[in-house]
Amino acid sequence: EVDMKINTIENPKDGDYNNKTLNLVNVDNIDMNKFEPGKVSGMCGKAAFEYLAKSIDYAMAGKVKAIATTPLNKESFKAGNVPYIGHTEVLEDLTKTYNPLTMFQVRDLRVFFLSRHVSLKKACDLVTEENMYEFIIRSKEALRQLGIENPKMAVAGLNPHCGEHGLFGDEEREIEPAIERARKEGIDLVGPIGADSVFFFGLQGKFDAVLSL
Repeated sequence: EVDMKINTIENPKDGDYNNKTLNLVNVDNIDMNKFEPGKVSGMCGKAAFEYLAKSIDYAMAGKVKAIATTPLNKESFKAGNVPYIGHTEVLEDLTKTYNPLTMFQVRDLRVFFLSRHVSLKKACDLVTEENMYEFIIRSKEALRQLGIENPKMAVAGLNPHCGEHGLFGDEEREIEPAIERARKEGIDLVGPIGADSVFFFGLQGKFDAVLSL
């Protein structure tokens, strides 16, 4: 049992922000008579989208400074005829942001992702020189926006041991020209480095970010 008060509000500024109050914006879009726990539900998928859209509206209007998302069920999204595969795509459309980056951060480890929400085969197909070069430039700019003016970045390998010069795959060969091109432009970048090592190094603070394929 939790000693907490639920405070229903319409606007975040009207919230009661003490540690025993949950401020709830109730979109009121769930019929509890139809709700079945543990089952994929179009009603719940649509409701999840509407709550997310509401939070994005607040952020875009400057009523909140950040949003924190919780897991959502992508099958429920589809069942509810929500035309998005996940959070990032919703944010991309509703904020009118072209091709947004995804970044995870754990302590001082920042990880950017070349692709998202695609099959493993498709993810490998997207590992090209041009995609990689654009990814490097966009990641550097994102770090600059976060206050890191001259970031040191590392590119993670895709194949075991970065492919061992073609023995276990050649995707790393495809991106090496993009890495070299970025270095010639003055970007502090190393790699590819095997994925079994690079994330450990990143967590130790050796790099400002790891670029994951």
